[in-house]
Amino acid sequence: MIRKFPLRNWKKRNLCYLIKRIDDNGEIGQKRGSGGPRSVRTAANSRTVGDLICSQEHRPNTSTSPRET
Repeated sequence: MIRKFPLRNWKKRNLCYLIKRIDDNGEIGQKRGSGGPRSVRTAANSRTVGDLICSQEHRPNTSTSPRET
């Protein structure tokens, strides 16, 4: 791979790691459950967005984002 694609600047260590992951799992995607929990869709954020939408009903083109409030 390194010889076939010299412009890619792949390192041998990274290719060996990917090949090992393919051999172990059959894929190279992220492991299930990796990363932190998603905290964007909380009840408080949903209420804030709902309040913003309802407060803009009769005033078109005057929207604000939750960060602007």
